[in-house]
Amino acid sequence: MEELLKKQYFYNNLDSTTKKLLKKICETEKKKKRINNIIIYAYLIIGFIFLLFFKDIMFKHNYAININSIFSLCKLFLIISAFISIINIISKKLYSNSEKAKKKLKEYLIFEVCICKNKCTCKKDLINFLTLNGIPII
Repeated sequence: MEELLKKQYFYNNLDSTTKKLLKKICETEKKKKRINNIIIYAYLIIGFIFLLFFKDIMFKHNYAININSIFSLCKLFLIISAFISIINIISKKLYSNSEKAKKKLKEYLIFEVCICKNKCTCKKDLINFLTLNGIPII
């Protein structure tokens, strides 16, 4: 997205603070996409591991459920829930960083964001560009 942004006509007219904020937003969006993919794979791996261990625990002794298998299943649930909570903490931190960057840009958009001398549409075009690329600022 950063490459697309640099190709826009209004990018050269933006002041340095706006460019820094946009760069930060682009970086957090890249990280967010990467982490989302990792989270999906992590959930798939956790589900697969759960199925393997569930089958092994529950049907180990002639398809009979005993106290040991129930305790083992509880331990498995605790371990999997710990992994899921760690994944959720990481994703929440990343989303909060993304929201902070968007909030800073939104606050900065109140002021002039470009160095144009006469009336221009840089701010409007920037907002439209970000909205079209999935980053709603307003």
